[in-house]
Amino acid sequence: MLKDPMTRTRPKKPGPRKPRLSRAQKSLITEQALIFAAAEVIGEHGYAGASVARITERAGVAQGTFYLYFDSRQNLFDQLLARIDEHALAFIAKRVAGSGSIVALEERGFRAYLDYLARHPWYARLVNETAAFSSHSFRQFWERHIANYVRVLTRAKAAGELAAYGEGELEALAKILLAMRSFLLDSTSGVFGDNPAADQSLADTYLKFLHSALNGAPPPPSTQDPVS
Repeated sequence: MLKDPMTRTRPKKPGPRKPRLSRAQKSLITEQALIFAAAEVIGEHGYAGASVARITERAGVAQGTFYLYFDSRQNLFDQLLARIDEHALAFIAKRVAGSGSIVALEERGFRAYLDYLARHPWYARLVNETAAFSSHSFRQFWERHIANYVRVLTRAKAAGELAAYGEGELEALAKILLAMRSFLLDSTSGVFGDNPAADQSLADTYLKFLHSALNGAPPPPSTQDPVS
């Protein structure tokens, strides 16, 4: 699993000497360093400013090392969002483990999502930059999230939850929930506040709405006259 090599940890007390890393292990560590360095640089400078020189300097490797792992800067960018998304989903999956209901899962998942954004402030810009510079990767990113969400909602429906929704509505529900998260993702970029991801009221209000939306009764039939 992809690990963030930029994460700072407290120094540990001296212990038994660890075995030397194999060549494959060293190669994986270098690749991960390049992945996260690229994400950070794009978060700061955008794709246009994410030069190979900046990425390798941030990763602490020589420029020539970059081409041992990626054919080009575009080749890295085409892979980047999927690789970072793997890391984000693993982070969230640990937080939602053992959730007893779809509402509990959503609450834990949303708070974990906000925590991830706070820890990795470059994530929002990375997603938006991918939309502009690697549209195929961006489309795959959302297709993957929609499919995952539909599976979660389908399991909840089979367990007797989501009584207000039919099987045929679950994909639409998944897209609605993801659209709300997408807007909140954009809000972390500074358009709506300095650090809205850390705003507790944002999470509380969203979750209050979500609880009603997932457990509430279906709306009454529309009384609006059909458009002729």
